[in-house]
Amino acid sequence: MTISLPSTRTHPGTTGRLLTPTLLLIPSPPVTLALASRPARDSQPAPPRPPTESSGLWLRNAAAGLGAPVSAFDAQQPWVVAVELAELEYLRLGYDPEQGVEQQLVRRARNDHKSTDGLETVNDELGGLETLSRDDQVRVLDQTLDELKDAPSDMRLVVSAWRRGDAPRLAAVLSKEYQGFPTLYRPLVTVRNQHWLPQIEQLLQGDRNCLVVVGALHLVGKGGLLELLHQDGYRPVQLN
Repeated sequence: MTISLPSTRTHPGTTGRLLTPTLLLIPSPPVTLALASRPARDSQPAPPRPPTESSGLWLRNAAAGLGAPVSAFDAQQPWVVAVELAELEYLRLGYDPEQGVEQQLVRRARNDHKSTDGLETVNDELGGLETLSRDDQVRVLDQTLDELKDAPSDMRLVVSAWRRGDAPRLAAVLSKEYQGFPTLYRPLVTVRNQHWLPQIEQLLQGDRNCLVVVGALHLVGKGGLLELLHQDGYRPVQLN
């Protein structure tokens, strides 16, 4: 299981060689604050639509607290603003994207002259957010602003459960934000898992040692990769 933005304060060291796999697969290249310059797929930008009044206040306060002017988000789609604010908050809390599990493993694989590849492209990864309706995008932004208040405690819970290998607890914590929001969960998790599954099963049927690295939410819960593999006759075993 991986967390995209582990803190150097809490993540165990990963120095040394990546010994076993001959191929490392990750969902897509890391996506960070470069999202700020990502245009809408539409040639004409969507008309601005603010979040709710209470969340609008939160947006101003959150941007000020993170050292970002609200005007920086004016031309962005709501889902882009949500992602940027979340990343800024994780950075503020000390979570370094360059020290994420995927990034560290990719560096080690390259140092060991081992192949790396992706299960999808960046456009595949972000496409689910881009295709959300305007109302759902605003809802994503509202929800993100509301959850920023609990980001420090929520991240501690996620990291603690991840380090212990507590899959049920991890599923409960990570899925909390998607409860009652299937239009978000489906493109971000369910559909992507279904697209990855044939690639993973092809690797399992091959003769190479491969390491597939995905975010923790893709492994646990209903429609998670472990459940899908189990349905297809595989018997995944958790290693602690």
